[in-house]
Amino acid sequence: MMRKAWWVALVVGVCACSGDEPGGQQSGPDAGEVSDTDTGELSLTLTATPESGGEASVFAGETTSEEVRFECGPAECVTECSHNDGAFVACPDGRFELEVGEGEHQVVVRASLGEERVEESTSFVRVRDFGVSLEAPLSGERYYRDLGLVRGACDREDCVLSCEFCAVVDGTESCVAVESCEQGAALELSAVESRLKAQGCVEVAGESYCREEVRSYAMVDPVWTQLSVGGAHSCGILDDQSLWCWGSNSAGQLGQGASGGSESQAQRVGGAWEEVSAGREHTCGIQVDGSLWCWGQQEYGRVGNGSDAYGSVTSPQRVGSATDWAEVSAGGQHSCGRRGTNLFCWGHNTGERLGVESHASEVTTPLLVGGGLSWEQVSAGGEHVCGISTQGKAYCWGRGDSGRLGNGADEAIGTSPTEVDALSSWSFLQISAGGEHTCAIVQTGSAVRAYCWGAGSYGRLGTEVTDHDAHYHERSPALVDGGAEYSQVSAGVRHSCGVDAEGRGQCWGSNSDRQLGDGRTGDAASPSAVNQSDDFAWIGTGEMHSCALTQVGEAWCWGQVVDGRLGRESDAAPGPVAWPHGLAQD
Repeated sequence: MMRKAWWVALVVGVCACSGDEPGGQQSGPDAGEVSDTDTGELSLTLTATPESGGEASVFAGETTSEEVRFECGPAECVTECSHNDGAFVACPDGRFELEVGEGEHQVVVRASLGEERVEESTSFVRVRDFGVSLEAPLSGERYYRDLGLVRGACDREDCVLSCEFCAVVDGTESCVAVESCEQGAALELSAVESRLKAQGCVEVAGESYCREEVRSYAMVDPVWTQLSVGGAHSCGILDDQSLWCWGSNSAGQLGQGASGGSESQAQRVGGAWEEVSAGREHTCGIQVDGSLWCWGQQEYGRVGNGSDAYGSVTSPQRVGSATDWAEVSAGGQHSCGRRGTNLFCWGHNTGERLGVESHASEVTTPLLVGGGLSWEQVSAGGEHVCGISTQGKAYCWGRGDSGRLGNGADEAIGTSPTEVDALSSWSFLQISAGGEHTCAIVQTGSAVRAYCWGAGSYGRLGTEVTDHDAHYHERSPALVDGGAEYSQVSAGVRHSCGVDAEGRGQCWGSNSDRQLGDGRTGDAASPSAVNQSDDFAWIGTGEMHSCALTQVGEAWCWGQVVDGRLGRESDAAPGPVAWPHGLAQD
């Protein structure tokens, strides 16, 4: 351990005078003969360290090494040292080494030459170092108020711990003590800028010495990175990888540990997430470690937990042990997911619609989709599944009436992936399986267009066909009207939406609950612009509502307001998802 030394100088002049003079004293047996030369005067210089006073020094461990240095002259002088009123011991060579613990220390250095003697003392304080810690979210920007249980701790038994929580409003900071900080206190941010501090203090030599840990928070608007729209609920992921769901909780699909009722405010689902998919009455997601989880209605085996019994799984339940899931899609009564380029499906398998090698009507754990294809995307619809191969070809399987499989036929069931009718030059970029129809983004030479096929009633295919008869359908991909280029498309139950190349939201089909977002209530057989000026990055469709992600990370929903599926109390028009967990929306 490094020694510490301080220097302080004392110059003492000792006069060797005649005994006949008043007050005179002899300096030894031979007065006046102490020095080599008969000068009649003895000089003694002493320098002692450390200095008295000053701030206490902190050290690690139980003890620390100290060194006191001094100078004495002439060379014949004898030096002795004492620590804290202890016995004097010889300390030659101008140094005194000692081990000290916490507390106040006094060192006396005594020098003598013949009968003459001089002393100098120095005192200093040493404090054994200690640490204070906070169990709380790290400093930085936060999207929601709840800090959870925060705890402070000090690693010394004699430490007195205190915590305070401060809010900055209009440049003025006000603080309140946090009670029961050591046991854990529930805190919520109360201002745009807040500060949490834990301080521990010990008393040494009558003085208080403290350590502290501070966390600072700045409340900001939420930044969404992903949304998914289910039948009557929606979920989204923020860029801190937290997952939130809102809307109907009829079967526990919000992941809150209970079923029933609904939530118009976004509710957090524990864990760190990369992807989420909201189905009809269940939800699936992939955590950052590549593990797959599902929750909600488990009937038909759709949550992949090995059970096909009717009932709810109200909290995320892990599906298998794999950690390489790259994509998941929750459909009506089934789910599908991708690991690398391999595709798996599970759930309702009536007529072997899952495309897996099983004749069972319910598949309760993920099974490999047949056909030997390599996949890069999958979408589970109401009763069918579609996917895109690594070669850019589209395939569909499952219930095939109304032409929803896009293979030119109306077959009731497609038990294995069948290629969608397309020109050899086409490359499918994105696909979305809806209730009774399918839409896709297709690279057709130099253009990127939106195509839809399947049931065409309500105008959900966007082909400008005004005949809404229930028997109208397209068996092969049909170009969405208007000739616009699209970057993304979503097929819902009776309506569809997409994002055009300009970042505008476009919707078509049923508009009974204003799910098209165009301010009207009549159906639209051709794309109609969403009343929202911000550029969209993504748009999704449910049964009777739609949600979109803007390019700056805002979440907007519109359509039917029942069950809180819009993430706010009311107003069917396009508007932001409410955020009561942090800053109020403008």
